[in-house]
Amino acid sequence: MVKKDDSADLIADFYRSELIDTRCAFSHSFANEGLEELRFFFATMEGFIENEKKKEISQLNEHAQKLLEDSRSKFWAYHFPYWWQTIFASRLRSSLIISLMSALEEHLSSVCKEVRIIVRGVISYDDLKGSLFERSRKFLETFGEFQKPRQRLWELVGYFYNIRNIFIHNGGILEGSVPEKRIRHLMKQVPGLSNPSMGVFEIERSFCEFTIETISEFFKELQSEVIRLCERSQTFANKTYRDREEP
Repeated sequence: MVKKDDSADLIADFYRSELIDTRCAFSHSFANEGLEELRFFFATMEGFIENEKKKEISQLNEHAQKLLEDSRSKFWAYHFPYWWQTIFASRLRSSLIISLMSALEEHLSSVCKEVRIIVRGVISYDDLKGSLFERSRKFLETFGEFQKPRQRLWELVGYFYNIRNIFIHNGGILEGSVPEKRIRHLMKQVPGLSNPSMGVFEIERSFCEFTIETISEFFKELQSEVIRLCERSQTFANKTYRDREEP
């Protein structure tokens, strides 16, 4: 008869074996699917905003052409549909960054939990000190022997997280925010970031696309290390089994 404690151990061992056999494919597929959904949503909404902006400008231009030349500049200064950029596009892009970072946090946490199960770790990444990314990286590299994601990818997702915090905790204003120096440094390296004189941090479409591609690459490198860990664990298990079988 199997005791209650033995039953729990059997279930845990079965789940660990499933993770190793499938190479943790479910969590990786789930994360990629969520990322692709965000990519599709963003591209669709950007297209909608741009089309509506062009449509409104075209309608206004019909009226502007009827005006005298010296009156047209005044007309456009007053009637140009700036709201498509400053209201719709800016809110879409900031919300996308927030959603992307939530997806990244969720997947990184899942990977750390699965790695702990595979290596039969006695501590979790939550037991370590530092930010989510610092704890996760330390845990994966120490206990999972991860060699990837690359240093540059870890740096970039850290920057993205700083930008996310600016919108959540500082109203989108860069000046006076905790990561101001880091973000100003990032502006020189990547496309689509600016800080106009009015103070509100601005994100262009190109930066959002860059962020999506960077996180996608981050996920790929995470998964490559998960697969490598599972293969090592499976090889070790097979060797142990053969050693026990040999007389």
